[in-house]
Amino acid sequence: MVIAWNPGWKPDRFIELGGLPPLLARLEEEDEKMRHHAVEVIEKIAQLGGSSDLIQAGALPLLHRVAASDRYEPVRMTAARTAGRIAAEQ
Repeated sequence: MVIAWNPGWKPDRFIELGGLPPLLARLEEEDEKMRHHAVEVIEKIAQLGGSSDLIQAGALPLLHRVAASDRYEPVRMTAARTAGRIAAEQ
């Protein structure tokens, strides 16, 4: 997830190598920091044009669930914002 913060990073190769399912699975982590990092990377992928890949991977229902029920407010807020961004690009 750290590599996503490199300004020149492009998610294409990450997606091609099957990185989305393990990333989405991080939304189930017990540790709220890990969930927050995961949702931030998902947001970054959406910002960089990966929304359709995220939709195909099933990200929207997961993001909606996290936005509605995560116990950590920053995770809820980022998930809601990211779900909105992805849905707007459909």
